[in-house]
Amino acid sequence: TVMLQRVSFPMNEVYYAGAHSPTAADRAELAAVVRSAITSGGVQVHDVALTQLSVTGTPATGETVHWLVEATLPVEQVGALVAHHSSASFLAFVEGGALALGGNHQNSLYQTSAAVDTSSAPFAGVAPSPPPSARRRLLLL
Repeated sequence: TVMLQRVSFPMNEVYYAGAHSPTAADRAELAAVVRSAITSGGVQVHDVALTQLSVTGTPATGETVHWLVEATLPVEQVGALVAHHSSASFLAFVEGGALALGGNHQNSLYQTSAAVDTSSAPFAGVAPSPPPSARRRLLLL
């Protein structure tokens, strides 16, 4: 058992070309990009989910999708996420991941508009299994 905490932060996806596609697959792709950006800072994360809060603008004038990013991670990793989120490298990783992904996300710029909300209470959870490469290293020790 490990103590986990659910944290959240708003993120804007500002389209400079193309239009937002409000599908589950689209949301899952962007969630994977955000997860990768979080782990790029050495943060262990158990789960990342995106909720679309609103869309402002139009395809003709440029749309902005307002997302709520929610991440579940071990309590001891919260400080590392807060520090990484406030660094310039976090959004650089999001934008680089979106560009590599292709599709409509590559036509966007990304912004965080507030700090990480760490106010939720920790809860007991089960740590996920380590990835296969880590399990192999453990077996070799």
